[in-house]
This record gives sequence, structure tokens and C-alpha cells, in this order.
Amino acid sequence: MDSLKDKKHLLTDMAKKLLISSGVTNAGFAASNIFVSLFFYIASGSIDKMALYGIGQYLGLIIISLILVQFTRKVTPRALFKAGIVLTAIFYVVLILLGHRVSGLSFPLGLFNGAAIGIYWFGNNTLAYDLLQPKERNHFYGINFSIMSGLNVVMPFAAGEVVTHISGSNGFKLVFLASFILFAVAFYSSHKLRLTTGMGKVSIWKSFVLPLENPNWLRMWLSVAFRSTNQVAQSLSIIIMVVLATHNSADQGIVASIISIASAITSIVAGRIKPEWRKLTIRLGALGVVVATSLLLISHNFYMIIIFGVVNGSTYPALFVPLSTVALEVMDDDEDAEANRSGYVLSRELSTNVGRLIGIGLLLTFLHFFRPFTAIFTTMAISAALQLLVAELTIKVMILRSSGKDTGRAPLDDRHDSILDTASHVAIRPVGP
Repeated sequence: MDSLKDKKHLLTDMAKKLLISSGVTNAGFAASNIFVSLFFYIASGSIDKMALYGIGQYLGLIIISLILVQFTRKVTPRALFKAGIVLTAIFYVVLILLGHRVSGLSFPLGLFNGAAIGIYWFGNNTLAYDLLQPKERNHFYGINFSIMSGLNVVMPFAAGEVVTHISGSNGFKLVFLASFILFAVAFYSSHKLRLTTGMGKVSIWKSFVLPLENPNWLRMWLSVAFRSTNQVAQSLSIIIMVVLATHNSADQGIVASIISIASAITSIVAGRIKPEWRKLTIRLGALGVVVATSLLLISHNFYMIIIFGVVNGSTYPALFVPLSTVALEVMDDDEDAEANRSGYVLSRELSTNVGRLIGIGLLLTFLHFFRPFTAIFTTMAISAALQLLVAELTIKVMILRSSGKDTGRAPLDDRHDSILDTASHVAIRPVGP
């Protein structure tokens, strides 16, 4: 790989190819993610059915991750990347064929889609580990998150228009067909990604004990989990809020687009923030989530939901962009990180999906005790408050690493090259499907 010493803001060719393949796949997700959950809600008329699909999806992600580390030791990350894309495409074909009959299959379809997405992300995360150089990672994440934000501007808006103007389930089916085509393109583009070694041997037990062995990894494990709690709480809650406020499917795309427009520029800026400013911006990002959520107490009509999206989208990247980078820097402190890469991928997958299950569990629990808006807002408020804890945990790790504490290694100022300068790093994905 080319040296980046004098190319601070440039990416290697392989990083660019990973951006392209991941970007096309993310386009498929962006076109349909909101509308898959909405489709289950409309087909069944039940929030519980939509939530049950989400529970199945996140359980599928956890189960397939545990299976992968046991049975894919000689399988390359690129093969997993491609297999996950194929299985995800099959899921959309099933949705097209079943139509409104999906309402009785919420949980099993969620399990299948979760398994498919889990295979894809396991390959994607490990490819990022294998292909990215340490000095380009923060810039890579800034660009990657910005691309995702851009896709989340165009794709949901266009999909919302299709669903609104084509009656019945046909609009949804056309959106799902578009995603299928994008996944086919992504599969083709993935041939250009470099082959790397197989996943290797990893103990499931090792993945569970990594947070106990490394205090800083425990802090990042909790940070990723609580960040994922907020992710799923916001995504499901906003879908329901828009339905209650407007009863118009096109408005789902409008809200998603506005949130993404707000976050696109912030993501690029966050990827270029100097290290000495990260602590401040991390705290501002967490505070922005709390402020945005608090606005919904004033009103929860469509226009206030848009204002929430602008404030949240403009501030949240300041938290999750550095969070992704710091998580990888903690991996640098493990002198066996390259050998343990699958263990770290699995550990991260567990934290991500445990956090998501917490978020969806809170929502379902509150829905049984409160009216819909009260349940939604309570879930969002708790998950927003958790982002303050995420910020402090991440900052604590940064302070300890800079002083050489809790790492078993010398302070950063006394170190020259990272142990993984010629290896790669696990990408903590910002937006799960």
C-alpha cells in the first residue's frame, strides 16, 4: 500500500474501491430500509409486527456472527462480502413475491434478513480491517459517512415518491426491485477488491472476554452498544411519528432526506477535525442529540419532526465519526490485534446488536404501558441521554491512551508507528441496516 505520510487527505486505490462497493450496497439499503419496516407496519397495521421484524433482524445478526467465526475460518472476507449481498438481494425478491402476506412472517423474515446483512457486514468490517491504512481511517470515515448521508438524501425521497404515486403494494415492490438491482451492481464491483487471508481461527469465548481483558475495549464496547440503542430508537420512533403526524408515505422520505442533508456536511468536517478538538466536538455531538429530542416535547407535528432532523443531523456526526476512529485506535493497543481480528469483529457485532435489542425492547415495553407518542418519546429520551455517557466513555479512552494507561503500551507521544501500520482495521459502521 502506498504511504500516506505526505498525502494526509488522500485515500489509497483500494480504499477508494472499498468506498465504491460499500457505497453501491449502501445505496440499496438507503432506498428501502425505511420502507421495509413501513411495509411490515402497513401490511399488518401493527407496530408490534414492525418491531417483531426488527427483533428478528437483530437476533439474526447475532446468531450468524456466532456461526461465522466457527465455520468460515478459511473463507475470505471478500467472499463473505459477496455472499451477504446475494442473500440480501434474495430477501428483497421474497418481499416482492409475498406482498402483503409478509405480515404473518415478520419474525422469520427478520431472522433471514439479519443473517444476510450479518454476513455482508462481517465481510465488510474485516475487509476494512485488511485494506485501510491507519493514517487514512478518519478521512475515510468522514467521506464514507458523507456518502451515506448523501444517499440517504436522494434514495428515501425518490422511494417515497414512488410509494406515494403507485397504488397498493406495487410502489413498495418497485422500490424493492431497485434495491435488488443496486445489490447486483455492488456484487459486480466487489470483484475489484483485493483478496485477503481467510477469517482465521477465533474462539467465541475470546470475543466475550475481550472487553473484560481490555478496559478500554470495554468502554468502547459499551459506547458502540449505547450508540446503537439510539440508532434503532430514533429510526423506528421517527417512522411511527411521521405515520401518526401525516399518514403519508412520501413524508418518510422527506424526513430521512432532511436528516441526511444536515449530516452530510458535518460528517466531512468531523472527519477532518484535529485531535486536540475531538473532546469538545464529541461532547457537542452528544448534547445536540439531547437538544434535538427535547424539541419534540414542544410539539411533535411534521414541521417539528423536520426541525428535530436538522438539529440531530447537524450535530450527531461530531460524536459518531470520532467514536469509530477511537474504537480502531484501541485495537492498535492489542499486540495480537491482527491475529484477533475476527474476535474483535464478533465482539463489535455483539455490542452493536445488543444495543439495538435494548432500544427496540424499550420501545415495545413502553408501548404496552403508555400511549404511542409517550412511549416513543420516552424511548428516544433515554437513548439520547445515553449519548452523553457514550461521549464521556469515548473521551476517557482518549485520555487514557494519550497517557499510556490501560493500554499496556507507551504513551502516544513516545510511539512511532502503530503496530498495525501495514495491517488494517475493523470499520465500526455508523448506520446499520
